[in-house]
Amino acid sequence: MTYPAPQPRRWHASVCTSFITTILVASYACNTPAIAQNTPKNTFKKATSSEKADAGPVYATRPEAMLFADDLAARRNLDSAWVRSAIGNAQQLTQVSRLMQPPAKTFVKNWRSYRSRFIDPVRITAGVKFWQTHQSTLERAEKEFGVPAEIIVGIIGIETIYGRDTGSFRVMDALTTLAFDFPKSHPRAAERSAFF
Repeated sequence: MTYPAPQPRRWHASVCTSFITTILVASYACNTPAIAQNTPKNTFKKATSSEKADAGPVYATRPEAMLFADDLAARRNLDSAWVRSAIGNAQQLTQVSRLMQPPAKTFVKNWRSYRSRFIDPVRITAGVKFWQTHQSTLERAEKEFGVPAEIIVGIIGIETIYGRDTGSFRVMDALTTLAFDFPKSHPRAAERSAFF
């Protein structure tokens, strides 16, 4: 069987849109809006003054962000005002853009060392428990957005150890910053620009 030539631009844009949509829909469905996370005080470390100082304007002031919000709402049959509010209230985080830059010092990457950090009994046990607990939601997300459950579970495991480490940035702020303000000086910025 032959398959058509890949369409990276559309596929990547579709996956990114699906990921942002999944987060918006999940936050809406769980009644914990991405624009106002309610978390226990000890879950997040407090933002330092430098993190607060690095916060830029909200995306409601960016015409391209609001056009994206309108387009996303129309394509996914979401409430336009809600999507505009979610994206518009996201704040540009210059520190997130800086964190995307590769480290100045180059080093030889070692797969065994990297792998051992992520494939261990703690993560495997937590991953199985997470998958079992959220099986119906993962199946629904896979069916609706086409992202396999094992990919979602794997990413959540690597990024948060299944919710144990959630970081200090609001998800909507970080994702919106990466969507609209990915650093132009990044070594792969030109490649990435072909997709957005």
